[in-house]
Amino acid sequence: KVKEKKEGVKEIKGKAKEPEKTESEELSPVEKAKLVEEAISEIEKGASKVGAQKVGAPFVPSNWSEKFKPALGQYKAFLKQHPDKFILVTDDKGEFIIRLPGQVEPPSIPDKKVWQGALL
Repeated sequence: KVKEKKEGVKEIKGKAKEPEKTESEELSPVEKAKLVEEAISEIEKGASKVGAQKVGAPFVPSNWSEKFKPALGQYKAFLKQHPDKFILVTDDKGEFIIRLPGQVEPPSIPDKKVWQGALL
């Protein structure tokens, strides 16, 4: 259970954590630019891997919520801010996968999972 302590310090099961950043402690433009480049790099690497995404389940860096979201915002909105880096291939339900410029086709999705080969 999380309890709010004085001065914005959170306590979790009796252990104090660092104070959370407030709006006045936002990243500098240089720090934010560095974070943007890091996020773009991670997304490009992950989205280019075969089998890393399927319709309705695009590649998302595993640490997006903790590391990137507080400074860069929602994932899909971030992708849309960088149309030169990412193309969103959307279906009629609004679900999408990420395509990188230069990719002729969306990343291929294997028919079988690696472990399924061992069953035959």
